[in-house]
Amino acid sequence: MPNVAIEKDEVKKLLKVAKKRPLSFAVAPGKTDDDFLFALHRKHQAAMLGKSLKKESTGNKVAFGLCAVDGTLVTLTCEQELPNLAKRLKKWLKKQGVSYNVRILDADGNVIEDDIEDLPDAPDDDEDPDDDDLFEDDANDKASADPRIAKLRKVLLGFVPEIRALTPPNPKLQSALKMGLEKINEGDFETAAKLATMIQSELKKAQAQPTETPSQDLRALAAQLKDLRPKCMAADPPANEALMKAWDMAANQIKGQDADAAAKTIKAIEGKLSNLTPAVTDPLQVQWETVWAKLSPQVLEAVNANVPNAQSLRAAMGMADEAAATGDYKKALAVAKRLAAALQQAKTAKAEEAPADAVDKIDFRQTRLLWAQARDSLRGEMKKVADAIVTACKNVDGVEDIQGAMPDLFAYLDPIDEQLHDALDNLIETTEPAARDTQKKACLKVIDSYLNTLNSGIFLEIDDANGFVSGVKVRENAVTALGEVAKALQTKEAA
Repeated sequence: MPNVAIEKDEVKKLLKVAKKRPLSFAVAPGKTDDDFLFALHRKHQAAMLGKSLKKESTGNKVAFGLCAVDGTLVTLTCEQELPNLAKRLKKWLKKQGVSYNVRILDADGNVIEDDIEDLPDAPDDDEDPDDDDLFEDDANDKASADPRIAKLRKVLLGFVPEIRALTPPNPKLQSALKMGLEKINEGDFETAAKLATMIQSELKKAQAQPTETPSQDLRALAAQLKDLRPKCMAADPPANEALMKAWDMAANQIKGQDADAAAKTIKAIEGKLSNLTPAVTDPLQVQWETVWAKLSPQVLEAVNANVPNAQSLRAAMGMADEAAATGDYKKALAVAKRLAAALQQAKTAKAEEAPADAVDKIDFRQTRLLWAQARDSLRGEMKKVADAIVTACKNVDGVEDIQGAMPDLFAYLDPIDEQLHDALDNLIETTEPAARDTQKKACLKVIDSYLNTLNSGIFLEIDDANGFVSGVKVRENAVTALGEVAKALQTKEAA
């Protein structure tokens, strides 16, 4: 078979033919824009045309199917598809001296992509001097010699606007029309005539059916699909691209009132979303959380037991917490390692001390430990909210700096500072009854200050109405712990 790629005048001529009847097409993009090849043919089937064009191409990719032209819109119904075809074909057509919009459909008539803009109306083809030759094949073409063929071709071409006007599109009639025209080109009058009769009968049935309005099912599917869009967009690449392509397919199925197909596509999207693997957690973060869960209670116990280096241990704890809060888990782990060694030294030194006389008073060391653990939980719960906000806002336009705004969220915890820690430490170290009462009042005053903070502003909504994550207990855990500390402070001690 000779070369099938077309250019310039032949492109213009065959696109005019495609306004009258669908033609087989093939596209081979090649390796560069200069290698782009396009073919239209009156006779050859699309697959054969694609095979021939592929041999001429510098690449190994090809699309083929049926080409139809309506005004300034070229529509390619693809049996074999290629990405970004609309834009590339439109650009190539301009190089050939013609301006057309391009729409790409899949084999079922769903829109895959398009490149459409306002273009001047196409010239009237009836005024074109070459119009009489548009449907002429070679002089020796058997089809041109039989007058029945010309008449039948005119009948089939008359069906084109009626088939195009059907809503939803009828792929069965489109395929039958294409086959009928191919049979005419092959000179098979009898088969073409049977197809024309069938098309006429089916077209009357399709036209007699009332235009459907969106059913309740379609409206429900549309609402369901709308809710899935942000989830598809928020997925990590490349899953988000595949999900959005499926989302577009479902949207087109709903527009075409194909509820069954749309429901299947939506179900597939939901399944894909549920099976997505969560983002890999920083291994250093996992290591830190494991180490700190075991080490921090031991350090707090040692600090509350007033070991010789209690102040150093407390400072190291703060340093480790601060490093972890800013995401520097490497530094946090290094501090934790030094802290573990210092803790062991403190325990050894404490064991060597002579036991002190016991104070016949309430031991507030457990109370101090309770509050320390509650304060750590407070930061942990706040981090859950922060992480949920970052995840929800990922890939959303206008919130690219959301990660940098997280310190502002943690700033709400600034009033919940070290005052109660220090006040409880002073109480633990005090033995004089009058002084202990003074220290208790100081602790209760700090607790009142903390509760005022927790009973106002963001804390009133953060547990149940933060809008990003459910089940957090930022305020609840802190208020409960403060209540237990206050209860212990108000317990009357032995004289």
